[in-house]
Amino acid sequence: MQSSCQGTDARPLLKIFDEETRVERPSRSAGQLSPQMRLREFFDEWFLPIVLRKASPSNVDLFGYSLDWWEQLTDNPPLVGIGEKTLAEFAGRLEAATYKRGQLGKERRLSPKSIENHLTRIDRIITRAGPKLGKNRPGARILDDPPAVSIERAETETLPPLTWEQVEAIFAAIPSRPKPSTLEVTAGDWWSALLGCFLYTGWRRS
Repeated sequence: MQSSCQGTDARPLLKIFDEETRVERPSRSAGQLSPQMRLREFFDEWFLPIVLRKASPSNVDLFGYSLDWWEQLTDNPPLVGIGEKTLAEFAGRLEAATYKRGQLGKERRLSPKSIENHLTRIDRIITRAGPKLGKNRPGARILDDPPAVSIERAETETLPPLTWEQVEAIFAAIPSRPKPSTLEVTAGDWWSALLGCFLYTGWRRS
């Protein structure tokens, strides 16, 4: 199963399930916790104000992006309808899903680390629908025994650092390199600033 998305954590663009196949949401009062809640409803009404009440907006957004993938790649069952099989199928669909970086970007698979992150966030939300986990780790007590998702930890590739000889060779080649024509700076200044930013911030190769 494939999906298309504008960024690794961006909102998916394609609809996998027809509207007719989706389960109708039962009516209930706002703020009322129920095992019939969908995952995003539980996130908005309980997890966000309690578990993430001090989280940064960027961290909250990451959970939202994971929920986008959940809604895109599953039939978005109620909490009581989520089981180990549902989570395993979601993990498999994440592995097969593709996304784009921008409208003109090429289709690419999610990295193992991105898949791990999405599964971890979904697991955190579902787990908190169950009993209290311990001191300072409350649970909503909606589910007696929340399902668990098997998460394969991604191996982190560590690249060797550049040697000073390599850095000197790069900067020595700067004067002969072109620069964007719209910039009112010399090629040397442009490339020195760009490479200096790269060396000291560790931009991802992707």
